Amino acid sequence: MKRMHAVGMALALGVSAVAGIAYARSGWGALAYNTGNGRWGFAYDKEGQLAADNFAYAECGAGCGIVVRFGPGQCGAFARGSGTSWGKGWGANRSQAEANAVAECNSVAPGTCAPKVWGCNSR
Repeated sequence: MKRMHAVGMALALGVSAVAGIAYARSGWGALAYNTGNGRWGFAYDKEGQLAADNFAYAECGAGCGIVVRFGPGQCGAFARGSGTSWGKGWGANRSQAEANAVAECNSVAPGTCAPKVWGCNSR
């Protein structure tokens, strides 16, 4: 009986370790944007940079390009202003990412920019 308990514990620990590895690999984000029509696509907490890029492209549609990527433990944000002004940013938390996006947008259209979307990777 003790042997079965030890085997069960080893299996449980192994599953936990594998789940931990898979979780640690997630945490990639991207923002795709189309400057012609203003459409955007946003991805976060994806299982790799390519997965994040593909998700953002799919949300955005034809004519979009990746304008920002952010990795594990980072946040990304997008801001819009008057006319066609926009900005993107990233940082260690939501407020930092949004502030960076708004600052970039305000460099083109001062005082008109506001955050529109944000996301943070869990790892």
